[in-house]
Amino acid sequence: MIELRIIEETGFQHEDIQPLNESTRTIVQANVDYYQRIGYNQPWVGYLAVQNGEAVGSCGFKGMRNGITEIAYVTFDPYRGNGVGTEMCRLLCEIASEHPEIEVTARTLKEPSYSTRILEKNGFRHVRDVVDEDGVEVWEYSLFRRKA
Repeated sequence: MIELRIIEETGFQHEDIQPLNESTRTIVQANVDYYQRIGYNQPWVGYLAVQNGEAVGSCGFKGMRNGITEIAYVTFDPYRGNGVGTEMCRLLCEIASEHPEIEVTARTLKEPSYSTRILEKNGFRHVRDVVDEDGVEVWEYSLFRRKA
């Protein structure tokens, strides 16, 4: 079972998790730096995905703007191909489901990939092609929720 642990404004403060390796510490610091630029507003923050006391991935919301949030996720080696990305995406969607007024989006490279399959499994649909902040053409997906 995977659970999401919040990366706080000051970093990752969970002592029950095995020591973080250098690349994971870099991801944590990148989140802390990002919070300093855009603000820290739970639940629209970064998370470490933890399984059996180990960090297996990182995911989160890329802030909130005009009622829209973008999700992102990465599975750490050697956990790829074991459903970690799908589960991180599902858990982020579960968090967002508590806020039905929020539109949830995601972006991928313009080619079929593991990430596009993860999004589609979790109810996302390709809605448009856009140019991201780095000038790269990407596919934008939006989460389509069932009406109650």
